[in-house]
Parts: sequence; structure tokens; C-alpha cells
Amino acid sequence: MKTILTIFGNRPQFIKSSTVSKKLSEVGCREVIVNTGQHFDAKMSDAFFAELKLCAPAYNLNINKLSDLQFISACVGALEDILLKEKPDIVLVYGDTNTTLCAAIAAKKLNIKIAHVEAGPRLGDLSNPEEYNRILVDNSSDLLFAPDITSVNNLKNAGFPEEKIVFAGDVMLDLFLEMRQSFSKPEYVKDFDRYFVCTFHRQENVDSLANLTNLCNMLTSLEVDVIFPLHPRTKHNLEKYDLYEKLANHPKMHLREPLPYLETMGLLSGAELVLTDSGGLQKEAFFSGKPCYVFLNTTPWPEIENIGWQKVMGSFSDSDFSSYKFHLGDFQQAMKDGSNSYNSLKIFGGGKASEIIAQTILERC
Repeated sequence: MKTILTIFGNRPQFIKSSTVSKKLSEVGCREVIVNTGQHFDAKMSDAFFAELKLCAPAYNLNINKLSDLQFISACVGALEDILLKEKPDIVLVYGDTNTTLCAAIAAKKLNIKIAHVEAGPRLGDLSNPEEYNRILVDNSSDLLFAPDITSVNNLKNAGFPEEKIVFAGDVMLDLFLEMRQSFSKPEYVKDFDRYFVCTFHRQENVDSLANLTNLCNMLTSLEVDVIFPLHPRTKHNLEKYDLYEKLANHPKMHLREPLPYLETMGLLSGAELVLTDSGGLQKEAFFSGKPCYVFLNTTPWPEIENIGWQKVMGSFSDSDFSSYKFHLGDFQQAMKDGSNSYNSLKIFGGGKASEIIAQTILERC
């Protein structure tokens, strides 16, 4: 029996791993799960494990509330002990977080194979911390599971051997298709005529007073209800710079704690527009057929932009968005053409990613 050591640590990775874990079990693999604790809200972690029916981790490292370098140092050391004990056939990692980087470093140094799910996306900006992680992890990996054709081409253009690259599709689409019948609007938005959903957490957007001021000015200028689940970093910085009350006291702003998967998708099902710097929420908005403004200098998912379902705005450090008015007119042609998620799923593989990943690991690790 093949032993797969899956290492994750935050909300997007819980989501991405859920359908893959089921398929690994179906093909007869033994999976050992490690949660580093990078997402340090225990209540939220428990909620994700319950609603996504994830197996409880064999190891909970509870490494959090540290600087990046302190986290990496502590995490790599802790993972070394687990890898030496479990002796897995392959280490399975997701996305572009510091947890993913730590897992790749530890496995590579111990000469253990690595499979990277969501390999190949690029922003083309090495000042972005996640971009740096993506490149390092891809270069350490033995199997590169690309979520879309652009990612496949990025890997080929970077010189990766074709035998390492697998166009699997996107595991987040797998979960969306599996669970979409369970999505429903939360009670707290059912009386709204219209509302936007926004999330912001990227360092380039929320780690400075100037950037956060631009963000707050933009949001408070909107004449529509806005649901804003607060990432811990964003909430901390809003409080640090005395901006939290400006949002909390605004009649159209509705601040929430980080949300479980089903509640998030229920919100999207009734939203008019999504404002975000999250790579995952960009895709979830697309799957839900919702237009999206992306507050980064570029997007890792250019296909969504190319068919007209998102617009790249730049980061808050680049522009003053305080007077910007958002409307659906920017997306009218895409709506007219019917270029929504339900006839464009082939961009992200069509919903079979988890099956492809599990079968490939079984055959090649």
C-alpha cells in the first residue's frame, strides 16, 4: 500500500485536499495528514474539517503567529521528524503558502518525492511572496499537477520536463460541482436587494496605512451592501492603523469573521459582484458565474480575464480607488455571450482533477 503524506495549513488547502483525499482512499492509498496550523483559528479549522468531511490529521503542529522566517524554521524542523517516522512514498502539497514551501524543503532534503497540486500559475512578480513559493516548490517537485492550460504552458516554457507535468484540472472545481446543490444564501443577506462580497489579505494590499486607507475609502464609497469576511492579517492591520471602526460603523459595511466553505459559496450564489485579491475566490466567483474585480497587478488565472468575467485593477499601493464606482457594465459582453462558468468549465478541467491526481500518484510514486 502506497503511503501519501499530505501537508496543509490553511483554508484554501483544506478545500483543495478534500476531494483528493477521497480519491486517494478509493484507489487504495494510505494517506497521513499533517496540519501545520498556519491557519491559526482552531474554530474555523474544525468547521472546515466537519463540513468537508476531512479525516482528522494524524499530526497537528500548531505552528502560527510567527514571522515568515520563524514559521519556516519551526515548520521544516517539525516536518523532518514526521517524514523520518512515516517514510512516505510521496509528499503531497497544495498551492503556494509557506506551509507548502516548508513541506517541499523538508521532503527534498530527505530525498522523498513531492507532488504539487496547483503547479504552474504565475503572476510574473517576484515581489509577491506566494510567487516565490510557487517557483521554489515547482522546482522541487517530481509531479506537477497543473490546474489549467496556461499553467501547463508556464511550466513547459520554464523548461520543466514534460513527463513531470500533468494537466489535471482544478480540484476546487471538483468540490464546487460536488457540493453546489448545498449552497444557499445565509439568512443575514436575504433582506438585501443587492450586495457585493469582498475579501482582502495580500501583503501588498493590507500591510501599510496608505494601502488600507485606499481600501477603506473605496469600500465606504460604494452605495451597496458589502459583506467583508476579515482575514486575520487584515483585521489586525485595520485595528493597528485605527481603521477598523471606520468600516464597522459604516451602514453598508458588514464585517464577518472568516467563513466556512458552504457559507462562502452560499454568499457567492446571491452576490452581484466580487472584489478580492484572493486567487481562490477568483475561481470560486467564476464557478458561481459572478463577475470579479481583482486587486492585484495581474491574475494567475488569465483565462477568466480573457473571456470577460474578471477585471484586473492593480494593488492598492498603485492607485487611489476612493472614488471608483463598480457596476456590471464592464461585464455586459461576457454576459451577452453567455461565457459563464457552466459552459467554460473546460478551462479548469471539467471536474475530474482529483481522480486524475490520485490515479497518477498510484501509478507513478
